[in-house]
Amino acid sequence: DAYRKPPAREGNVRHFAPFVLAVGAILLLILPLGLALLVFAEIALFSLLNSVLHDRLHVRGDRLEGGRWFERLRALHRQHHDDMRTNLGIFHFGFDWLFGTFRDPGPSR
Repeated sequence: DAYRKPPAREGNVRHFAPFVLAVGAILLLILPLGLALLVFAEIALFSLLNSVLHDRLHVRGDRLEGGRWFERLRALHRQHHDDMRTNLGIFHFGFDWLFGTFRDPGPSR
């Protein structure tokens, strides 16, 4: 497994920010202001949560380590690294279930 030191404070956020801002600009052009802001906030929050949780899944000794839900997420994510065609979600695998890319690795290792 590829575990690493905790990332810098900004983590991968700097990589997501330009994309999220571009999507926000497009939303402002095609949706009413209130709806555009709501959708933008949801996309931004979801992207941030994905980035932060993904980083934490790869850090040994993270404070979330040991929690059953976190170890389950880690096992599901590890399955993704074993086969990059599976378990594409970071903390939500609904689309994996829907599109047949979910693979249950079994009990946490």
